[in-house]
Amino acid sequence: MKTLLAITTYNQIRFTRLCIESLEGINISGLDVIFIDDVSKDGTVKYLTESKYLFKGRKTPKGLTWSWNI
Repeated sequence: MKTLLAITTYNQIRFTRLCIESLEGINISGLDVIFIDDVSKDGTVKYLTESKYLFKGRKTPKGLTWSWNI
């Protein structure tokens, strides 16, 4: 069985890094992780693009609720 963990971000690179560090510290089989960003301007997009995790960004901000609904 697979589980999808969707994590939303917006200009919180510090917490995004902490989250990824925590994910790398655990070993859970069958866990897929995707980060959904709402047009961060603090380096979050670059950081996530270079990570090994799935990443979905966009060109115009639509708000946190829109990200949750993805």
